[in-house]
Amino acid sequence: DDLQDRIINSWAAKVLAVRRVADANTAVGVDGIRWTTDLEKAKAACSLTIRNYKLASVFVEENGLKK
Repeated sequence: DDLQDRIINSWAAKVLAVRRVADANTAVGVDGIRWTTDLEKAKAACSLTIRNYKLASVFVEENGLKK
């Protein structure tokens, strides 16, 4: 648990997440914002916080099979 908490809260993990999202797709995201400059990407990494979301399983029916 301690290692997982350190990884989630680390600056490097946040920067890597922003880098992967910004480099993977040049289209705007759900929020309508496109990060193009290094400053915008750094601000986005700083804005990442942990939210306590409750996860639920969602079954998707595809070709008559639930996955």
